[in-house]
Amino acid sequence: MLTAKTRTSWLHSLLPSSRCIVYRVDPGSGMKVIVHPECRFEVVQQADQVGSTAYIVKQIEAAPPGSQWAIGTEVHLIHRLAHQHPEQKIIVLSDCQCLCTTMYRIDMPHLCWALENLLAGKVVNQIKVDEHTRKWAMVALERMLTIKPSPTEPTAQPTLVD
Repeated sequence: MLTAKTRTSWLHSLLPSSRCIVYRVDPGSGMKVIVHPECRFEVVQQADQVGSTAYIVKQIEAAPPGSQWAIGTEVHLIHRLAHQHPEQKIIVLSDCQCLCTTMYRIDMPHLCWALENLLAGKVVNQIKVDEHTRKWAMVALERMLTIKPSPTEPTAQPTLVD
């Protein structure tokens, strides 16, 4: 049984804060909650597991048939995992549409386009921010890179995958 709790959620610090309904899962249901570490602190604290995009994917791939997951990350990834693993019950943790159009465009055609432009000497999709934003973005990045993997994390060093 799922009961609703109101929370404020950030999606990988790319989207503005939005009010979301985040489900606190009944412990007897067998549903596990796994979230990306950039979710709001309150959400991370309630999760069964917390990890990078790669960690979430690996956990779902390694889970036995019949596993149940409520996942807190970008919605396209969650839908892709649900499609790739019909033997598991996979739901979106939040009822808001946590869309990351940038992440959605990380594919071979867009990568090829960006690399071809770089080879031609043209920088595309350059992100420029003010000094204050740059400073705190660097702090967040440095913190992510120093996070030690959990005992269930398969690699000894965290990798920058998402």
